[in-house]
Amino acid sequence: CNSCVSNISGAVEDLPGVVDIKLTFEEKVASVTYDTQILNLQQIMNEITKLGFKVAVTSTPYEAGM
Repeated sequence: CNSCVSNISGAVEDLPGVVDIKLTFEEKVASVTYDTQILNLQQIMNEITKLGFKVAVTSTPYEAGM
């Protein structure tokens, strides 16, 4: 539901190092841009899991140097 999208977005946005999150209810996909010097994928997944949602990585995370 849209409330679920808001809950997940809000929780992830509040993590230190998160630059951007795009999340869609219809596609059930989230794209998170974050600083790998501050945060890692497992921490993001843990935060979403704490909210009661299941998390799956569907592709290899892309890491871009800045």
